[in-house]
Amino acid sequence: CISLSSVSLPNVISVGGAAFRSCTAIRDIDLPSCKTLGDGAFIDCSLNTLTIGRSYSYVCSLVGSLGCRPNSIYVPASLYHLYIKSGNWVQYSDIIHPIPE
Repeated sequence: CISLSSVSLPNVISVGGAAFRSCTAIRDIDLPSCKTLGDGAFIDCSLNTLTIGRSYSYVCSLVGSLGCRPNSIYVPASLYHLYIKSGNWVQYSDIIHPIPE
């Protein structure tokens, strides 16, 4: 995955721990149906943006940490306040932004 720069996985509901480990070229990931992100799913990546949960009306569960710190995380506007106060998402509250609906 050294040349994979963006990923959109519309039907994936779960991303396992270290699933994208060392995919250093990935900058943008879109996971509209994600329900669960495993610990360190993006360890050693250089993400610019992570967009999650556009297809659901609940907060995607984050087990542990992302493994990297993206520049921005985009979530549904209706869930924005839940993400910035929920579980492991709190550590990213300063970079979480609502997706306009």
